[in-house]
Amino acid sequence: MDPRRLDTAGVIASGILGIPAPTTGIPEDRETVSASGENYEGFIGVEAVVAAVEAGNVVSASNYYGIPSAWRASEGVYRGTLLQYRAITEDPTFATVDELAEWFEEKYHETYG
Repeated sequence: MDPRRLDTAGVIASGILGIPAPTTGIPEDRETVSASGENYEGFIGVEAVVAAVEAGNVVSASNYYGIPSAWRASEGVYRGTLLQYRAITEDPTFATVDELAEWFEEKYHETYG
């Protein structure tokens, strides 16, 4: 990944905004919980991610270097996605919500910037 931070002009010049958004499979009919909290105070924590996903919500973070998301796909199947530069760079499936929450925490901190 390119470590440079682009300003708005740099993003536009790079052509990233001209790339169509990928189809992710993230459920659009569910409430989304911000992994940064309602007042952007920092990562809400693994326990809060587990609780939100088990309640049927999608947990997501719009971070500088990517957008990790986590949700329960079906009973006993948990999914995550990591979007970076208008592409899906990771799309793992997990058997437990705890595995999903650990993955999500790692991706949250990797992409925070």
